[in-house]
Formats: sequence, structure tokens, C-alpha cells
Amino acid sequence: EREGVDLDSFVSVTDDTLVTKGEEAGQGEGQVGSDRAGGGRGVDARDAHLTSRDAEAEEAESSGDEDEDAPAATPELATLHEELSECLAQRQPSKALRVMKSLPRRGIVPDRRAFVLGLVACDRLGAWEVAVELLNDAEAIGVRPSVRMYMVALSSCASVGRWQEAIAILTRMQANRPVNAYPFSFAMTACAKAGQPKAAISLHTSMLKSGVRPTVRSYAAVLSACEKSDDPAYAVDAVLDLAEEMRDEFGLPLDSWCAMSIIRALGKRRDWKGAVDVVAAMRRQDRGQGAPAQDEAQGAEGGAEAARGFDDEGDEGLASGSRRRQSPRALNAVVYTAAMGVCANAGRLQQVDKLLGWMEADGLRPTPVTLSTLVHACAQAGEWRRALEFIEDMEAEADTATLGSSPNARKAGPTLHAYGGALRACAKARAFKDVLKLFNKMKRRGLTPNAYCYHQAILACEHAGSVRQALGMLDEMAAAGVQANIFTYTAAVQVCSTRGAFGQALRLVDDMCSRGPKPTVVTYNVLLRGAIAADQLETAAKVLEGMPKLGVDPDAYSYSMVVNGCAKAGDPEEALRWLAKMPEKMVTEMTYHGLIAALCEAGMAQRALSLLDQMRGAGLTPSPKTMRLLLEEYGSGVLVE
Repeated sequence: EREGVDLDSFVSVTDDTLVTKGEEAGQGEGQVGSDRAGGGRGVDARDAHLTSRDAEAEEAESSGDEDEDAPAATPELATLHEELSECLAQRQPSKALRVMKSLPRRGIVPDRRAFVLGLVACDRLGAWEVAVELLNDAEAIGVRPSVRMYMVALSSCASVGRWQEAIAILTRMQANRPVNAYPFSFAMTACAKAGQPKAAISLHTSMLKSGVRPTVRSYAAVLSACEKSDDPAYAVDAVLDLAEEMRDEFGLPLDSWCAMSIIRALGKRRDWKGAVDVVAAMRRQDRGQGAPAQDEAQGAEGGAEAARGFDDEGDEGLASGSRRRQSPRALNAVVYTAAMGVCANAGRLQQVDKLLGWMEADGLRPTPVTLSTLVHACAQAGEWRRALEFIEDMEAEADTATLGSSPNARKAGPTLHAYGGALRACAKARAFKDVLKLFNKMKRRGLTPNAYCYHQAILACEHAGSVRQALGMLDEMAAAGVQANIFTYTAAVQVCSTRGAFGQALRLVDDMCSRGPKPTVVTYNVLLRGAIAADQLETAAKVLEGMPKLGVDPDAYSYSMVVNGCAKAGDPEEALRWLAKMPEKMVTEMTYHGLIAALCEAGMAQRALSLLDQMRGAGLTPSPKTMRLLLEEYGSGVLVE
């Protein structure tokens, strides 16, 4: 969608030709890619869709021009064709299906052309059940389904992840016609959409055993399915095996879809070396070279996993050969951005910079998502000043580009994702004044902060000592229609608890209980910490006792705060009472250490020493840290006794 592909009208019908509006966008730099920096999902269900030329070539190859011997359409059928085509042209696929449903009542027997149009309407709506019914109806009245009919029915199933139905249609198609890789691609795309990598692998294996030669699109479909596996190890091994097979056995080049799946899989294991190697291999592929350039070899050195499929020096599979077709630049900004995201998540800012240099050398302009990824990389590496520089550069470029333009054009510039990354970078560096400054700047530029941005800004209010500003941000969110979540509310509770407004913190938690979002154990722990800091031990005890009644079980930290708070206040009996209430599995060496430290701080070192026997009785061994603490209080002679 970001690249301008109209996915809602993926297929339109004019005369006898199925026109795929995303056809040109399915190649080279126009391909639709990741919607999130470093591994976000692209258009999963459309990974391996056919273009109109593909469909026509497949039909001619499989069965010849089967419509040649068909009788000419009667005036009645010609009118029906026009009626269905008009529905689709006006983006009214539901109306087209109503027309198909009305045919028995109107006494019209549809021909193959009418069924194709009806199936296209199903594809638009994702109405896979109706698509299967139309195939059955066609066979019932003696209309032999064409390749195109099977293809569009497969597409309907693929778009909604009905993988079992897609495989059933493919099986029917194989029983009636010779097939090539394209219908397999649709079925494997359905498996990818449904998160069924093993089913996709099984289809790919079946395709090869039946003698069908795979295509780049079929590999894109099976790679996409494997990449989505919940098992990162399986995902990486599967995509690398497939990529090696694709290159070595069939001499097929990587396109951007294949590369994106491989990089996403590598990202699950933060294999930044492998991601860089994929980009290096694609650079050589686009140049028609087999050996890596010197800078690429240095930048991607050591990627053992990726070396299986991508980094063999002098490999003929990466050179231009007679068995492969060159795509018009498979390596695009989306692939670069995904690889940068893997490096950013692994904290490898230097590799992100290297990829950016390659990208600019290849004449590719960084997209807003690329720049957001750069900001994220700076945040991960603690380079908050550089993150702010990127934001300022993006703002300056947008201001220059829109100088003298209409007000609507001035909305260009850093995205919410970029601002969110910069806010996080500043927060991690404890540059809280810059957090608030940047937050106010993004609002001045006409952007409505999301909940994540508000969360960072509210936390910054704690360090600025401004309870009023934090509460004002909650009101501001409500006025702007931004739904406050558990993180923003908990942050506001934290600001109030630590800045002397404990009563307001209690009211916020009461509001959460009555209106939502429901407080979590983290929220209550923030409240408990605030109560103890305000010397309100009775309130803290009531909160802890009331948590289970509100459906929230206290954790070890909840109990420890109250236990230690009582000890520091000079009430060891109450501290021990709460210690006895703790579930046995929560009591650890650190629980006792905290209590001993609190008793020592309260001047009750003798009582602290007595807890050593209690620890040993519970099967716990005092840690060296605990023993050092007691040594400081008593001296070695006492402990020897």
C-alpha cells in the first residue's frame, strides 16, 4: 500500500483479460514490502499472485486456447457478461455474486466466461466458500473449469488462508489438467497465510516429485510460509535450505519477496551477519557478478549460517546464466530496510551504517521506514543525539520539500514510528528534558502522538517533577481520541506515587478498576512502592491484601516490598508475619537478604542475625552478599560464635 498498489482492486476485468493492477508493482523496486522496520509483515496473502500475463501463458501452455472451440456467446450471455463486468468495474463484487445467484430464477445457464467473472468477485471478497460452490456448479452443468477458473478459486482460498481447501482445488485441477508451478504457488501462499509451513514444504516436495519446475514465485510462497514458523530454528534452517536449492539446483535468482522472507527468518535469531550476507549476495546478483566486491566481503564476513546459501565466492549460481532470468533489480529499499532492522535489533549500528552506505551507492533513496529504522538502531545503541539528528534532518527535508506547498502537503516528515524511536532513545539515555521537547515538537508539526509516545512522555514527567503535566497528558489523550493503555496509566500512577501525590495515584487505580484498563501486578507494585515511600504502611498492607480479591495475584516483589517496609519502620514482627504469608515458592535467598538489610538499616542487627537459622531451616543458604552485610554490622568474631 505504501508503494501505491491498490490491493482492494487487485484484479479488474476488461473484456476477456484479467488485469492485475499490482503487476508492475510485483517486480523490482515497486514491490510491496515490510510495513515495519526490520521484519514487519508485507502483503502476505499476495506474495505469489499471478499477473494477467502469467495466467494467460499458463492457460495456453496447459490446455491450448480452450475457448476457441466454444460456441459464441448468445445475446443473453453477452448481456450477462457486461452486467458482471460492470459490477466489478464499479467495485461491487457483492452485487456480482447476487447476479450469479439470480441466474436459475432468470433461466440463464452461465458459460465459462460468466463463471470466471463470478469467481473474480469471490476473490475480491475472500468468499472462498462461494468460489468452491461455483466450481461445483460449473461441473454440474457440464462446464469444464478452465485453468483461469481454478486459478481464481485458488486465489480466493489463498487470500484468507484456507489452505486445506486450496490443496483440494489443486488436487481437482491436477486430475483434470496438466499443471505447472503457478497453482502450487497459490496453494503454498494459502499455507503461508494460515501459518502452515510444513504443509507448504510438503506441497513444494510434491511439485518437484511430479516433475514440475519451480519458479521464483513458487519459492517466494514456500519461503514465506517457512519464515512464519513459530520455531525460529526451523524457520532459519528451512529458508536457507530452500534458498540453497533454489540457487544450486534450479539457477533461480532471489527476488525481493524471497529475500524478505529469508531476512525475516534470520531476524528471529538476530542473525545480523546472515542478513548482511543476503544483501551482499543480491548486490552481486543485480550486477551479474559471481564474486563479492571487496567492501561487501569485509562487511558480511563471518556469516556462517548465510554462507550456506549466499556467500560462496565465485559461485556460478549468482552469475548470469542461461537457466535464469534477470529481474529488473530485485534489491530494493524494502530489502535494505529489513536487513537494517535485523542489525538494529542486534545492536549493530555499525552494520546499519554500512548497509546505508551500500544503499546510497546503489542509487536507492531511503524511505521514511528506512529512516525510522535508523532512528531505532540509534536507540538500541544508545546514540540518542544521533537519533535526534536523524529526526532533525527528516524535518528539514520535509520543510524544504513543502515550502510554498498547500497546508496538506506539510504533513510530510518523520513518522510516528520515527518519533517514537527517538523518544525511546532519549528516555534510555535519561535525557528526559529532550523527551518532553521532542514530544511537544511532534505535536506542533501536526502529528497526534500514539499511546507509546504518550507513555514515554509521561515517564519523563516523573523526572521533571510535574504531576500536573502527567495527568494533563491523560486528559489530552482522551480529548484526541487516543486510547490510554495499561502502560500509560501505570506510568501516570508511578509519577503520582513518586512525586508526593499518593492520593491521586490511588484514585487513578480506582478509575482503572472501574473503567479499565484493569490494573496488573506491575501497576499495584508501583502503587505499593509509592505507599511505602510515603510511610503509609497500613495502606500498603491493605493494597496487598486486596489484590487477590481484585483478580491480581501478588508476586514476590509485592510481598518483599511490604516485608522490607515493615522492617525498615522498626516493626520486625509485622515483617515476619508478612514473610510467613508469602507462598513458599516465592521465598528465596534474596527475600531474606532484603529483610536482613532492612533490619540492619533499622538498627536491629541482632534480630537480622537470628534470621540465618531460619534461612537454613527453610533449606536456603545465605548468599556471600548477605554474609558480607552482617560482617559489616558485627565483625567476624560474632559470626564465628
